[in-house]
Amino acid sequence: MLLNLKIAYAEAIGKCEKALKGLLCEPSQVIYAIVEEFLDCILRAKDVESEWRIFLQDVRGQIWQEFQDLGDGAKRPSQKEEHTQLQHEALKSVEQATAANQ
Repeated sequence: MLLNLKIAYAEAIGKCEKALKGLLCEPSQVIYAIVEEFLDCILRAKDVESEWRIFLQDVRGQIWQEFQDLGDGAKRPSQKEEHTQLQHEALKSVEQATAANQ
């Protein structure tokens, strides 16, 4: 009887440890799912570029001082190129972060 209890106890402890170890990876999966949903909303949604332009026009002064010139008309070609390059670098950084978490 005592031997059976010790065996059952050891099995129960083993199952509990296995279940708890499985739970350790769940927060990472939840965070990954949240980030993926966020990326879907801000990068992959239809017409997202026009939505971002509207948003940035409203808050551009609060984000970066460089956005003060956006949409104000007289921009030099070098400013447009620099802005486009910054956009590409930001998008590339987000894509790299996404790839690293997959």
